[in-house]
Amino acid sequence: MALVSFLRAHCPWDRAQTPRSLIKHLVEESHEVADAVLREDPAALKGELGDLLLNLAFQLVIAEERGSFGRDDVWTSLDDKMRRRHPHLFDLGEPLTWEEAKGKEGPSEASALAGLPATLPPLASATALGRRASRVGFDWDDPSGALAKIHEEADELGALMTGVGSEEEGETGRGTGPEGGELGA
Repeated sequence: MALVSFLRAHCPWDRAQTPRSLIKHLVEESHEVADAVLREDPAALKGELGDLLLNLAFQLVIAEERGSFGRDDVWTSLDDKMRRRHPHLFDLGEPLTWEEAKGKEGPSEASALAGLPATLPPLASATALGRRASRVGFDWDDPSGALAKIHEEADELGALMTGVGSEEEGETGRGTGPEGGELGA
């Protein structure tokens, strides 16, 4: 942190940086760390971890300068999160599944598809969306199952458009049926 504070005090480029202006560097360094791990190159990993830590330090120092939060707040937040996710390790309760732990961390999203980072690359985003959809039952072994679901949803939409049936029978998310909107849409 002292290094970043020194750089911001003495270098115009470093001083001009904002959390947003540093995003591209943070993402690039994260990818370079992943690449070094995949290549099993300890020397490269050491250097790339340093670059990533520098970017994280920049974000933290800028937050401290702005009075948003400090380094102790970050450590406390991390400690609290790990205790929530691993209650059995801290004598705080029984082990939780990942979904149970995430569900306790904040208000649940209206949709299983909500909450993905906007900066996630398209392929990673599609993969994450597929995993989430699978967890709520949108997963088929072959295309015929997906096609049957499309027909089912089209029939429900047609019924709603013509006024046949009730919202409680559909999956609009507004009814009281058991699905309540499978994906929360």
